[in-house]
This record gives sequence, C-alpha cells and structure tokens, in this order.
Amino acid sequence: MRPRLLPSALLMLLLVVAGCTADDGLPADAGDGTDQPIGTASDLPEIEAPDGVLVYSGADPDDGTPTGDLVVALPDGTELYRAEGRDTPAFAVASGFPDRAWVVAETEDGLVDVGLLDATAFGVRSLGLPPAAWQIPTPGTARSNGRFAALLAPGDAVALVDLGGGSALLLDVVASPEVASLSPDGSALLVAGPQGGALVDTADPTRVLPLDDARPIEWLDNGTQLLVEGPPGVGTLTLADGSISSTGVADVLGAVASSTDVVLIDVDGQLAVTDLSGATPTVIADTVGAPLVVDPAGVAVVMPTAAGLSWIPLDGGDPVVVGPPDMQPIAWPGPAGPSVAWFAVPGGRGTPVVGVDLSTGQSVNVTAGEEQSWAMLDPTSLDLSADWRTGLVVFRNGQQADLVYMGLDRPPSVVASGPEVTGSLSPDATLVVSSRGDDGTTVIGVGGPAGSMLVQVGVGIGPTWVPVGS
Repeated sequence: MRPRLLPSALLMLLLVVAGCTADDGLPADAGDGTDQPIGTASDLPEIEAPDGVLVYSGADPDDGTPTGDLVVALPDGTELYRAEGRDTPAFAVASGFPDRAWVVAETEDGLVDVGLLDATAFGVRSLGLPPAAWQIPTPGTARSNGRFAALLAPGDAVALVDLGGGSALLLDVVASPEVASLSPDGSALLVAGPQGGALVDTADPTRVLPLDDARPIEWLDNGTQLLVEGPPGVGTLTLADGSISSTGVADVLGAVASSTDVVLIDVDGQLAVTDLSGATPTVIADTVGAPLVVDPAGVAVVMPTAAGLSWIPLDGGDPVVVGPPDMQPIAWPGPAGPSVAWFAVPGGRGTPVVGVDLSTGQSVNVTAGEEQSWAMLDPTSLDLSADWRTGLVVFRNGQQADLVYMGLDRPPSVVASGPEVTGSLSPDATLVVSSRGDDGTTVIGVGGPAGSMLVQVGVGIGPTWVPVGS
C-alpha cells in the first residue's frame, strides 16, 4: 500500500511513496554486496516470523503527528525494532524479496531518496543513489524479478539494485532512459531511451551490450533472446554472443516472452498471431487496441475493443468482454510475472476495478458499493498478494474512504473506513494490516478480510507487510 503524500507522484503502477527532508536523509552504511545482513549491526537475535513482519512509520499517540520513527513489529503487536532520530517520516514499501523492504523519503525539493530495510536483522541502508524522481517497482512487474530490481527516474536515471546484497549501481548506459525491463530469468537488464538501448549483465554490470540502432520490442525464449527492430527489419538478438538473426515478420506489436516464436502483429488494422518465420497469421481480433496486455504464459491478451475491454485467446478462440472499453491497466505483469492484471477507468467515478486471470479469462468486477456509488478509485492505493489474485484498494468519496478487500477467488468486502485509511496484505493474503483514524490519531491494526480489527499494533501510518525467510 502506498501512502498518499505527494500530489505530483507518478502513478501507473510503478509508484513513488514519500516523506522526509534532505538534511534528514537515510543512513549511508557501506555496502559489501554479500548475503550478510544489510545495514546497522544488531545484537538482537534473528527472529522467526512465518506470517511476515509489519513495518510502519510511527506517530504521536496524542495527536497523530508523524514522529519520524520507523517501526518493525510482529503481527501480534510485539514491537521488534524502532529506528528513531528522524524529523520527518520515511515509509517502507515491499520489495518482493524476503526480509527486504524499500525505504523511501522525500527531499526538500520534492525528489525521492531510496534505501533498503532488512526487516529481521534490523538495519536501514542507503543505496548511495542521488535523490531523483525514482519510481519504486512493484514485485511481479518488468522492473522487479526476484533478487534484482531496477529503479527508474524517467528521462533522468536508472539504477540496478541487488536486493539480496543490499547494493545498487547507477547506470550510465543510455541517455534519457525511459524503459527498464529485467529478462524473465533475471540475468539481464534492458535499458532504453529515445536515442537507443543497451543490455546490462546483472551478475556483472560492467558487461554492457549497446543495441545501437536496434529498437527493443520484447524478450523471447525466457530471456535468452530479444526481439528487436532496426535496419533492415525485425530480428532476434541472442544475448550469449550478441548476434542478430533476421526474421520474416513486420508490423510487430509484441511477443510472448516465455516462447521462442509467438509474435503479435498488425495485419491491415487487425490483431494477428504468427511466428518468427512470418507464417500465415491467425487473426484474433478485428481491431488493434492499446494498451495490449500479454499473458506471460502465452495464452491470451487483454485489450480494449469496440465491445469493451476484452480477453482474447491467442489460439483464435472466442473473446470475452471483461469490462468497459475505456479501462486502462493499473497493474500488469512483467515477462516473468503472474498471469493476472488489474484495470480501472482513470479518474472515473462510480466505475469498477476489474481483475483478470490472463490464462483463463476469469474476471472480477469490484465497485465501492451502493452507498458509495460515486466514489473514485485511488490507483496509488493498490496492494496485491504475491500471486496478484487478491488485493486491497481504496475508493474515495469526498472525506470518506473505504479500504476494499477483493480477489479473483473471493467476494469483496470493506475492511476499514476513514479519511486516510491505508492497508497491506499478509503474504498469504488472509490477513490485512490497516491504518485508520481513531479519536484524532491513526491506529495500525491487524484483522481479517471481514473488517474486524483483531490486534491493535500501535499508532502510526503507512503500514506494509514484509515477508520473512525464503
């Protein structure tokens, strides 16, 4: 869950969370790139927390003013660690890697400082990166793949982060980077901008392969190849030796990263599927909509059509309308991500959130309910389980906000309500940690999807659930 702090924050999934001054930045412990606990050493023993731990920013119990403390607690409310001494808050954001959470804080000039928290060895480390408009990657997207993640400040900077080792490297490989995508196997990072692209070896970032005039399209064969376009046409680049082989396709719209030759093309304004040889294409839709969300497993795509947002099988089967035609993705998977995507109407009031199983076409349509029929979705609030099948989202209507628990496999329910309610899911998606107003303060509590608070953890804001262990 992302706290609502920066009015100018970049939305569209890879979202920024904020909250401190430049003079009160994150600690700058030196990184050694090993698997040892990162950050400040602690005499406390490592803990066992099969349900994960909670990380939140502390607040004054009397008036709810943020204290600048960063708190780690067990789901039963036991406080494990409290980092004190800050004047303004930093916030934790789940990284998708066990024990690690991003720690983000706003500088005086509105940029973002990024660090890492080891949630069980109790240490916060600065990554040594300059403050920038960093976008924090959501686990399962193209910029987050297991141990490695890519931080992107569009048009300004890109950094490769080793979450396990607790280190980061600012990359100077492409001018004005706009795209960063990890290969499905995590072995390479693609960086691209208006003036070209490059491939970076994640194990040895000094190994860089410039793409020159080749425009990257999509990974192929689980990352051993990259589909590119440039003089004299569309080709496949083999990462092992840098060679490019020509293909028989043109007007390429996308591809299935897990396959060797499933390619999506535009045939006279129709969406079609072919292979790298350019075999007779199979038309699967009468129009070409955008954006096109491709199932990482290669079963189907989802795109807007005249009939509505449609799930379209790649084998030519019948499409299924799953939502209104003006919906846009607010969470879509990377090449190694889960086969689930979530959609919403930007700025729409009374419009639903739609979740789609990209491999089966199963979908769920979630609204704020009859009493909040004109509520507006807050896309920055979306928090998803590891498999993306379950999530939390906030609907806002004036000063009223409802935190809604939703999923492809369970009915929606309101978990908490209040002006600044936020929340985060446990690793197994069966429990919710939420913050909600209580007599002028904001209380962190743990409860079930029905909305009852089972445990009051403490006073604070911006709670995040962090998985522990492998």
